[in-house]
Formats: sequence, C-alpha cells, structure tokens
Amino acid sequence: MHCRSLDRLGRRDPDLLLAATSFPTTRSCVLRDASQHDEATVLHIQQGVKNYLFDTKRRASKQFREDSFQVQLAEAAKTELPASPTAFAEKPQDNIDGNTRPLETSQRPKEPEVLHPVGNLHLVTSVASEGASGLPSPRLQEALAETLKWALTLDEEQAIRGDNYAHFYDGEEPGDYTAGPARLVLTVDGVQELCPALLITHESSQLVQRAVTMEREFLKAECKALDDKKVLRRLKNDVSGQIRKRKYLTQGDEEGTSDEEQAPDPPEDRGSLQQQMQVLELMLKDVEYRTQEVDAGIETQAQILRKVQKEVNDQLEEAFVNAQLIAPAATPEEAEVESLDFAGEYDRFLARLRAGDDPLIEIEDVVPLDTSVDYLRVEPLSEEAQVEQDVVDEWHAAKLAIEEARRDYQMKAVLRKKAWDLELQDVPEDEDNLKAFRIEFDLRWLERYRAITRALIDAEAAVHVAAERAKE
Repeated sequence: MHCRSLDRLGRRDPDLLLAATSFPTTRSCVLRDASQHDEATVLHIQQGVKNYLFDTKRRASKQFREDSFQVQLAEAAKTELPASPTAFAEKPQDNIDGNTRPLETSQRPKEPEVLHPVGNLHLVTSVASEGASGLPSPRLQEALAETLKWALTLDEEQAIRGDNYAHFYDGEEPGDYTAGPARLVLTVDGVQELCPALLITHESSQLVQRAVTMEREFLKAECKALDDKKVLRRLKNDVSGQIRKRKYLTQGDEEGTSDEEQAPDPPEDRGSLQQQMQVLELMLKDVEYRTQEVDAGIETQAQILRKVQKEVNDQLEEAFVNAQLIAPAATPEEAEVESLDFAGEYDRFLARLRAGDDPLIEIEDVVPLDTSVDYLRVEPLSEEAQVEQDVVDEWHAAKLAIEEARRDYQMKAVLRKKAWDLELQDVPEDEDNLKAFRIEFDLRWLERYRAITRALIDAEAAVHVAAERAKE
C-alpha cells in the first residue's frame, strides 16, 4: 500500500484506516508494503496514522462540549418566562380609557428577555408565536460557534481534566511508567487539544518521592536543632556565669579587698573552688561539643537532601534540554586563581585606609612593614631554657590529649549511635542483611571502644610523666 493510497484511504474512510493500522496482521502488511519505499515515505505513513488518532480524540472532546452545551440550553429553556398577551396580537393595541388605537413603532413593546447563565454566557430568548415558551434568539444562534468553547465554567473544565489524572491506590510498579527516559510529550488534558506533559520513569517517581520525604524530615530536624541549640546556649551562659562567679571569689580571696569595696561572701575552701572551676570548664567544652554535634547532624542531613534533589534535577534538566526549553550546560572551565602577594596587599590596604575620610587609626604613624625573613626572628634559646620549654610544651600537650580522650570516652555512645544511623541508610531492608550489618558494626565498634579506652589510659599516663618532669 503506497503512501498516497493510505492518505486517500484515510480521507475516504478513516475507520478503515484505523483498522488497517490497529490490528497486528493488517498493520504488519501495511508496514511490509511501506518498507519497499524509502524512510521518508514510512515516516509520512506513521505521521498520518498519528494525526488521525489525535483528530479522533479532538473530535470526541469537541462533541462532548457540544453535548454539554445542548444540555445546559435545554435546562435554560425549562425556566423561560411566559409570553405576554401583547405579543399574541397581530397588531399591538394601546387601550387608554376604553379607546383602542394602534401603537406607533417606537411604542411597541420590546421582546421580553430572559437571562439564563450557561457558563459565562447569558441566553437572550424571545417569545414563540404560540406563547408556550421562549426559544433561542437568532443572536444566540449566530454567536454559538464563537462562544462554544466558553460554554464550560472553569470548575467544569477542571473536573474534565481531573478525569485524566492518574491516582495510585494500590501502589506503583515499574510497568506503570515508560521504559524510556523522562521527556516532555504532547497530549490532551481533556479540554486543551495539545499541551506538553512530563513523561516520567519509575526511577524518577522514586527519586521525587524520596526527595519530598527527606525534605519534610529535614525541616522537622532543622526546627528541632534550632530549639536544641537555644537550650544549649542558655546552658552555656549558665555555666559561664558560674565560672565567672568562682573566679571572682578566688581572686577576691587571694588579693583581698579595700575598705571602700564591699567584700564578697566568705568563700569556700580555695581548693574546692579550683576543682569546681575545672569541672565547670570541662562542662563548658562539653556543651560546645554538643552544639557542634547538633550542627554536624543537620549538615549531614542537608548534604544527603542536596544529593537526592540533584538527582531529580538532573532528570528534569535532561528532559527540558531535550525539549529545547533550556540550553545545554556548558563545560565548566577552570578559573585561574591569582596568587596574592602579602607585601603588595598590605600596601594597597594601607593606601585605602589613608584615603578614607575618618580613619580608625593614625595612618601617618604606621611604621613601614618589614616582611623579610630575618625580621622579628627570635633568638634561639639556651640549652637549659630549651629543656624547660620542652617540659612546658609536653605538659600542655598532655593536658590537651587527656581532655580530648575524656571527651571521646564520655561521648562514645553518642558517636556510636550517630554512626549507626548514618550507615544504616545504605543497608538493604531485609533480615539477613540487617543481621550481618549488625554483627559487623558491633565488632567494629568493640575495637573502637577499646581504642578509646586505651587512648584515655595513655593520656593519663602521659600527664603523670609530664607532671613528674615538671617537678624535677
């Protein structure tokens, strides 16, 4: 069957054309005959079939609107006003004081108008010769073709569109979606003849659902984190206030007070105050660590959310680039970062300060900056002084190490819970995988607990050694 024959067949008998391209047997015959021609001919045949199917849907939609309009018109006709007696007379008369005389043309009664809302159109009807009911006026019939598309209200149009929407009541399956990539396609929404719609895959649906769910969870976690940080900030202020109070008591006890100053309350034992201050300082650092932990948890969730949203945006970008609504992304070029010279930057900054109207410092008194290697170089310490400095450095390093070891030891349960929640997200949700993951995780954190305990023991030993060396 040639392409021209197929076109003539479609114009003469569209139903026959549909049958020829709908059933497997006849369709294979048509395509087999069409395969004898070039590729352009085959594409023309396929386009003709596609246009016929689309026109069929369009005619059905148009017929639906016409039927709806006729139903509304019939409902309006049922509520027509009765005809006035004047309209039945062959020549309208005017009866004044028993004298009947013909009315002038300008005095004749107008046709009674009955308004019936049909969509956003008002029907104007005239009275029939029998006077039983009103019929549509010629003006309405003339405007019917132009106003047909407005016969439906916006709510009615949306109701028609709603019949074409997809609703998943029993879950979704991969077979419910296209096997191809996500793309914009032309379709009919029930009202508009041609409009673009997003054709998505099962993977796209899963990504969107996961992104929406994670964003909701992130917003809840973010609100909770703000409340937690507010509580921790108040606790930090309370701890700082207690530290300042004890510093004031110990300093007042050591330095004494003048006669004019009011002496503070008798302080407790100075050693007890010092111990309390050490505990409070460690508690202050612990509060800061808990605040950092809250920030780290929110940042982790934000990174995961951004990753999922990027996967959704990648599929949407591919679809819109294919539809030529977005230009393809250009290959990013590595930006050249200019190295900054310290001396030059210092001179330029000093020049801007001097050019200001109200400088913060006396610019003219600033001595030129010497950035040479030997400038302000400290003379090397003597052997004895170097030994003393090494002992002091060792003592401070031991103190920092034991504070960090104690903090890790106190927070080991929190660290384990955080690692469990983070790693569990990548484990498949079945009993065997969860059991294997739990065993491996417990063994790994058992070793971690031992390492944390060993680090604390070593730090305490290092502090003891540093203290002995300092005494010597």
